[in-house]
Amino acid sequence: MNEKAVQNFFKFDYHDRGIKKWQGYFLSDHTSKLSKLRKQKAEQHRRKLDDQMDRSEIDEVLQKSFASRLKVELQYAYYDKKELKIEQIIGTMKGYYKNLVIVGDQILRWDEIVSAKLIK
Repeated sequence: MNEKAVQNFFKFDYHDRGIKKWQGYFLSDHTSKLSKLRKQKAEQHRRKLDDQMDRSEIDEVLQKSFASRLKVELQYAYYDKKELKIEQIIGTMKGYYKNLVIVGDQILRWDEIVSAKLIK
């Protein structure tokens, strides 16, 4: 085969399948390990959310924080690109507005708050 024929083949006839051609190289060990890691991560998040307080308990802590101007530590959960994120904020309770809570310079939705505790 001459070089011109090879160039014409790649230019006009050959269609690269991209990542599809490599998917067969993933071993079952790889896919099972990835699956196991995803399950472990989901379990960790689920355990953290199991410590979730009742809304009335959270409200009580936030009211005490607001009345006494004590700092409060909030743990809140939200989804970012289909992934559950759990974060923490420490600040002074500034107030409420409808279903929003203002702590420090951040505004959180009530349904995002997982737990709250006063910092003395």
